[in-house]
Amino acid sequence: MKAVIVEKYGGPEVAQVKNIEEPIITKPNQLRIKIIAAGVNSGDARLRRADPWFVRLVFGFMGPRKRILGANFSGIVEEIGANVSTYTVGDRVYGMTENFVGCHAEYLVINNTTPMGKIPEKMSYVDAAALPFGFTTALHFLEGVDLANKTVFINGASGAVGVSFLQLSKDRGALVTAVTSTDNVELMTQLGADMVFDYTKTDILSLGIKYDVVIDCVNVIPVKSIHLLTKEGGVIILLSGLIKEMLQSLFIKKYKVIIGTARVTSEQFLIISSLYTKGVIHPVINKTFTIDEVAKAYQLVDSKKKVGNVVLKIQEE
Repeated sequence: MKAVIVEKYGGPEVAQVKNIEEPIITKPNQLRIKIIAAGVNSGDARLRRADPWFVRLVFGFMGPRKRILGANFSGIVEEIGANVSTYTVGDRVYGMTENFVGCHAEYLVINNTTPMGKIPEKMSYVDAAALPFGFTTALHFLEGVDLANKTVFINGASGAVGVSFLQLSKDRGALVTAVTSTDNVELMTQLGADMVFDYTKTDILSLGIKYDVVIDCVNVIPVKSIHLLTKEGGVIILLSGLIKEMLQSLFIKKYKVIIGTARVTSEQFLIISSLYTKGVIHPVINKTFTIDEVAKAYQLVDSKKKVGNVVLKIQEE
């Protein structure tokens, strides 16, 4: 099968398409998936670059132990183990692997505990590959956060996670302010933002406006300054915060700070499917590449000019 192999950390060029043996089911609780499409996300790119440095401590010092990257997939159940009852051969499915790797290949073997769901009838494989990364993240961080009639500020609103927060916040009754670059102002309005600021033209911190919920998707607002945007008793969600930001957040006492790693569950896929079917949410897809163009896909993600999602079309149905 074709697979994207990353043997060492580095730039987009280290992602090489090679022919390797197809994975097989070895346990009764496993499924084999024929992958049709997969996302290429900022998380995939950071793992490929070993950014931050401690990625090496978890995934491998010289290069990733799991050489096939890719966190989310869409495809067809091709084979099931004896103990699998939730899915049957031929089901159209989408999901995220539990270790966030393995999806940039023509076939994938996963456990039946993998967070995933059945693809609704009207959802394409490309849409199904684009939805999970951003929307599972947004669903996790918004869990228990009351947004009805609240003011929400989203910094980095045009990325895969940002557009997901924007759409979910609007669906839950919030008044949303989105911050983005000049080229994406119109997109933010189309997605329902009530106010849009172009960060190249406006110093957000100097405006003196405060919000009930402040979401920083790109980790560019200093933690020591984020209170300037937040109402007392409000909620601060830090999406790209690392050890430094986690430590700094401990000293924020007048606000609820949510930071850390998103938990992905199969229940989230039920919610995503329902909202998609109702027309409440949809993915924003910057560009679709073939598997042989994976280096170009990574170049777009690394450029920080990506809008929404980048998808790899792995193979035909």
